[in-house]
Amino acid sequence: MSLPSTNLDDKTFDELVKEAVSRIPAYAPEWTDYNVHDPGITFIELFAWLAEMQMYRLNRISDRNYRKFLKLMGIPSLKTARSAEVDLTFSSKGAETVPVPEGTKVAAMDPVSGEDIVFETGRNLNVVDSKLEAILSRSKNGELSVDNFDANKNENVYYYAFRHKPEVGDGLYLGFSKSLTGTGVTLTFYLDGGDLPGTGRDDQEKPDVYPSATLKWEYYTGDGGWEDDGKWKEAEGVEDETGHLALSGKVLIKIGEKMGLHNDRFWLRCKVAEAGYETPPKIDFVLLNTVSAVQCNTIENCKFSSSGLPGFHFDLQHTPVTAITLMVQGEVRADVWGKVEDFDSSKPGDADYTVDSNVGRVRFGDGINGKIPLGEDNITISYRSGGGVRGNVGPYTINRVLDELHGVVTVENKKAASGGEKAESLEEAKIRARKDLRESYRAVTSEDYENLTMKTPGIGVAGAKAIPRYHPDQKSEFPGIVTVIVVPESPYDKPIPSTGFLKTVYRHLDRHRLLTTEVFVIPPEYVGVSVAATVHIKPKSDPDRVRRDVEEELRNFLHPITGGVDRKGWLFGRPVYKSEVYEIIDGVDGVDYVTGLTLKRDGMNQHQPVDIPIPPNSLVFQKSPAEITIETGASHG
Repeated sequence: MSLPSTNLDDKTFDELVKEAVSRIPAYAPEWTDYNVHDPGITFIELFAWLAEMQMYRLNRISDRNYRKFLKLMGIPSLKTARSAEVDLTFSSKGAETVPVPEGTKVAAMDPVSGEDIVFETGRNLNVVDSKLEAILSRSKNGELSVDNFDANKNENVYYYAFRHKPEVGDGLYLGFSKSLTGTGVTLTFYLDGGDLPGTGRDDQEKPDVYPSATLKWEYYTGDGGWEDDGKWKEAEGVEDETGHLALSGKVLIKIGEKMGLHNDRFWLRCKVAEAGYETPPKIDFVLLNTVSAVQCNTIENCKFSSSGLPGFHFDLQHTPVTAITLMVQGEVRADVWGKVEDFDSSKPGDADYTVDSNVGRVRFGDGINGKIPLGEDNITISYRSGGGVRGNVGPYTINRVLDELHGVVTVENKKAASGGEKAESLEEAKIRARKDLRESYRAVTSEDYENLTMKTPGIGVAGAKAIPRYHPDQKSEFPGIVTVIVVPESPYDKPIPSTGFLKTVYRHLDRHRLLTTEVFVIPPEYVGVSVAATVHIKPKSDPDRVRRDVEEELRNFLHPITGGVDRKGWLFGRPVYKSEVYEIIDGVDGVDYVTGLTLKRDGMNQHQPVDIPIPPNSLVFQKSPAEITIETGASHG
């Protein structure tokens, strides 16, 4: 018994003819003869027959056909199950440094089945017998020093790594209980807004970011003289995944020389060597002895025997399968076979195999499309299983070490594991293909450039404007040139992208531009605007509160990112209208009416009672705080 097929369209030949004839008066009103002898009716019947036959064939498209169609659209295969990822923090039970090798297995218990959910570490880690006991943020001259140790212990309590606007010489000082000399210490930073996704087709374009600021890691070597830079030595071989504290990630630091004591602690510091942050780093917490892990279980050297028959297959025990390596012993050539999606392009001698990741089925060719392996116990497979939502375990649930380090170190996960997803179905792939068709991956129009700029992976872009045929240096039109103005996400009143930020956007657009187009990426130009007004308040209103609220509303209204009438950002070239400023002030609770409203543009000597024009490629920002004079008294009648 076969499964019922789905009708893509249930219209019959007669219905198609009737619908086409009903549209004749709209498209060809002079056509009045609808009888079958008319040649036009004959063509309508011919096309209706062809359409009916096409629908008949479409209703018989198999899943295999759909997979091929998806491949033609740039989606070569369905997404396999995705493994959850988590950060694991290890602690040594003894007073010594313990190496934790890559691939160390730890586990959480599945609350439903009671089985182990296994995770494996992604790189080597030295678990140092030292504790982080002090965190200081100090300005370059030491006049400002903030103790952030208590804030670091509380999750979702953020603190500035340096200060609100970092300058060259500012530093983040980390004090440890024991010396780190001779070890590679791993520090993990969790930052506010530090997880920026990728973009591009299927979210596969990974961040490739030029740093906006550069940092230098140093350790203290001398007794006394803490303020003496000569007592600090730059750490060598620093591996920084954070992009100089722009993203959450890990920093591996190797300490080569003896560390010195200051206030009974051994110190590392991270110093701003080149400023330029669009958004100052805000830290949630810093962890020591932490490494990333993936929910998976590696099974090695499984043996299978081939039947020697066409289409031979076998099933792996643990599923889903996320990675596999297959070897066939006794072959004259190419012991390692290659994984393919199907055997359509495989020749008789090609050592190919396919894997159904969900059920773990490994299939070989039939001797015509793909080679047949021969022999007993000749197939050796190592594979990794894992993936799915079951790996998204909660915080502090991973607490057991499974291999030879059991009893030597302990483990915990301060944050929940995330990212685990089930395998994609064919229907989900069809939906993904439809969405993919609506995405722009090639920059052709100005809107394409702006959309792609907003999706630059690894950085936060608040606004973009593409100007065709405009050369930013020559200030004139040139064919084949597109200039993109980019505004970064920033808490500052006047967001300015750094050189690294502009390079990151350019590199992203350069991958997507047309070959014949030259791209420039430049910062925005700003026009400073100040407001002065006399505000008459209603009886019983608090003058100080009304003044603060008016100043805050005007600051928000004139902000280039969060301002504007709709609070979605100021539009390039949009003037500042007095009528809108009146409306903003009048909308504050307690305001009765406004008099003497004047605006002042940057470069003007005095306030003017007129609207402020803004050049087409510029944005507005508040040059100085609003000058608000509060008047009390009887309400204006």
